[in-house]
Amino acid sequence: MNGIAEATTGYAILVGLGCLACCLVGRPRPRVLDGALVVAGLGAAGTAAAAVAGLLSGIRPAELGTHLGYLVTAPLLLPVTAGVVGGDRGRWGSAAFSTGCLVLAVVVVRLVATARA
Repeated sequence: MNGIAEATTGYAILVGLGCLACCLVGRPRPRVLDGALVVAGLGAAGTAAAAVAGLLSGIRPAELGTHLGYLVTAPLLLPVTAGVVGGDRGRWGSAAFSTGCLVLAVVVVRLVATARA
């Protein structure tokens, strides 16, 4: 799970910084960032699938409830953000996606950390 989690974390941070740059400059979010957001969401789903595989293979985290919370949150974070943002390509939509990506990075790191405990 570490490889996909590291890739997802790094990619989510990069996409989040791109969205933050759009927000700060006041430009509409380019469509290429929308595609990048989809890829980040797929990475989160892949990380969650790897975590489920770990649970099925016998890994038992010390705090199972917390681990399951991160497991459910990771793949749902960006789709929920997209639902809230709707079609807003402006400053606030970019700010929301930036926040969503940075929170996704933290959730993925915590998912891996709780799996090790």
